[in-house]
Amino acid sequence: ESFALGTSNLDSRFKTGLVGATHTNIDHAFRISARDSGWSLHDKSTPSAVTLQFKNAAAKGVLIHLVAFRVPKGTTGKMILDGRKAAWDSSYNDLTYTQNAATKILGSAGHILQFNGLTKSKKPIRNFTREVAWVRGDSGYLMNVIALEGPFKTHMPHFEKLLKRFRFLSE
Repeated sequence: ESFALGTSNLDSRFKTGLVGATHTNIDHAFRISARDSGWSLHDKSTPSAVTLQFKNAAAKGVLIHLVAFRVPKGTTGKMILDGRKAAWDSSYNDLTYTQNAATKILGSAGHILQFNGLTKSKKPIRNFTREVAWVRGDSGYLMNVIALEGPFKTHMPHFEKLLKRFRFLSE
């Protein structure tokens, strides 16, 4: 009996890249769209990670990103955020964690971390951040929003809507 090594057929059905306000990535098997949301999507990827930035002219100072990257087997969304928590702890003073909880993203186990803290700068400002991380196969995903308190509260519903537009590509 002969057999061929299984390969993904995603590359025969999808193309990696940004088309309008929709980004597709076959290496990490996902698609996300900012279409009809008022937000534009910008590809800021590097060789080690897919990095997408969402922008909206009415949301000055609001940073929203989606990052996809390879993870070792057994990695969880909580592990990803625990690693980032150490970086945040060294970047901010007076950190207050307001949410640290398990979640699900399209059936994949994930984790949410929400906090605020004072930047370590000559003129400290209090940034508010929400990060959501999840894993599927050997890909890790992280979506976050960072802003001052007023814009954070105003644009949190937009962040949630953009997160809900994330889709896994199916074989």
